[in-house]
Amino acid sequence: MNADLALLRFALQHSDSPDLSNSPAPKPEDIEWLKKVMADMETDAQKMKKILSILSDEKTITLDRKLASLEELQYFVEDIDNSIDFVKMGGNQYLKTWYKDDDDQIRKWAMWITSSCCLNNISIQKIFLEEGILDDICSVLDNEKSNAVKDKALSSISAIIKNYNEAQEHFIEKEGLKYMAQFLQHPSPSARMKSAFFPGSTDTI
Repeated sequence: MNADLALLRFALQHSDSPDLSNSPAPKPEDIEWLKKVMADMETDAQKMKKILSILSDEKTITLDRKLASLEELQYFVEDIDNSIDFVKMGGNQYLKTWYKDDDDQIRKWAMWITSSCCLNNISIQKIFLEEGILDDICSVLDNEKSNAVKDKALSSISAIIKNYNEAQEHFIEKEGLKYMAQFLQHPSPSARMKSAFFPGSTDTI
């Protein structure tokens, strides 16, 4: 039985009474069963390691499987603790590789994962600045043709430099405002809107 479903079953079986203080104590065998279920449950970090292992198998992985894995990874890194674990697992190097992938869908998911990692997470913002992730994204934009990738790249840049003066100053030094000008010509209304309000979301620009 799936561990999550098993845990749900246990909880339902032992919460029938509206007054939980009057609920019967669980049987010893139920407690042992629950301990086994809990021991078998994978942590998010373990799940992410499996995803990265799948993504590293370039010889056998299909494009559809890779995209599904990236989508799953993006879901996990929306959690702050998971995003930190992702970076500890060498996530930066994976991102740098995915930015250069020939498939624009993979580049899009790489940008999406980047922005998800940085949201309200200054520790990741600092790491991404120090390890050149911001510079890598700008390099992608120099030759990027896919509007979907550009849109996610804008979100990534915004997430990295938001409320972070050092990143904002670095972005300006790298002539980052030229990328904002490009986005004002973007066919997507949402991208144009983001670009128009982008400077107002920072302290330095």
